[in-house]
Amino acid sequence: MEQKRLKFPIAAPFFILAALMNLVDISSTGSIIGALATFLSMGVCIAMAVFQFMQRRDILPVCGGAAMAVVTLLNVLANVIGFFHLISYGGGAQILLNLSNGFTLLLTLVGYLAVAVVVLVCIPKPDFIKFDYSKYEGMVKKFWFAPAALLLVAHAIGCFLTLVFYGLMGYLYGAMILRLFGVFVRGVIMILPWFLLCMWVRDPEDKRPVPAVKTIPAVQPAAAAETAAEQETAVPQQTAAAPQTGRLPIDAGHIDMILHIILLIFVGPIWRYFWIYKTTESLNGIPGEKDRNVLLELVLCLFVPFYWWYWIYASCKRIDQLAGMRGIQSDITILCVVLEICVGVITPAIMQDKINTIIKAGETAAV
Repeated sequence: MEQKRLKFPIAAPFFILAALMNLVDISSTGSIIGALATFLSMGVCIAMAVFQFMQRRDILPVCGGAAMAVVTLLNVLANVIGFFHLISYGGGAQILLNLSNGFTLLLTLVGYLAVAVVVLVCIPKPDFIKFDYSKYEGMVKKFWFAPAALLLVAHAIGCFLTLVFYGLMGYLYGAMILRLFGVFVRGVIMILPWFLLCMWVRDPEDKRPVPAVKTIPAVQPAAAAETAAEQETAVPQQTAAAPQTGRLPIDAGHIDMILHIILLIFVGPIWRYFWIYKTTESLNGIPGEKDRNVLLELVLCLFVPFYWWYWIYASCKRIDQLAGMRGIQSDITILCVVLEICVGVITPAIMQDKINTIIKAGETAAV
């Protein structure tokens, strides 16, 4: 049996990171048009993070790619204005750099339009679109990575031509090389969420099996009377509780451990708070326990000092309880609280590993 749930929208935290980087860049932009383009880019990244967080597979993510194409057009306009300014004041070699920037911006424009096309073809066809593009679906899904590759090539060409320009001008020294390397890394981070978005819309379903819910067959009245009589005369025996194999919210909480650790190290607090939201939601639905408000828990972890430690304690207790329901020995509460105080990055890894183990146990028991 295939599970009809969507894969974790991994692009969301990277869109948030891209939005923060745009926020930092606004103050350093040299023109009003450039500042407007950066501000709009930040808004698009925030909107795309929300769409991913909501797991939207409709026209909205398509609009995100189209909006970034509009932002790129604004940058092209700023580049054209700069070109005529350089001609008027005799910019010399800087004109060549301006032209090379224009070329890379045109490639970037095509890349974002290609993102919109890939997302449009991969999502369910909107009713208002009359053109039948189903015959292209196989080819688009085969080359789903092409838009991000084009964006990366455009960015790499731009960085290389800038490097050549500064070399010809005699400005190429250690600090400048490090600065250009930083610009290249920043661009890669800005492109990464669009790559992950295309990957997600191409194959959004998580095909891990759903733990089957075992049902107890109905007992006829006569048989029920016999059973009651037998129970009255039977000698009580101690029996071990069978592991619960029913569907629980935690079964939607699987995250690949290698990816989880990489994000904890390189994305840091952005990923951690996103993970808090998802984990809080996954640890609800425990029999006898009151469900926690996901947004409230996230806000408390963000703004209340030391509440994060209490969240670790409460979440680990729930993990231990869920592990017992699946027949797994678990006692990570004290360990995680102590480690969180000393080495914080380890705790989310331990908790997620235990969550994955609980999910795997439920899938194994259902087979």
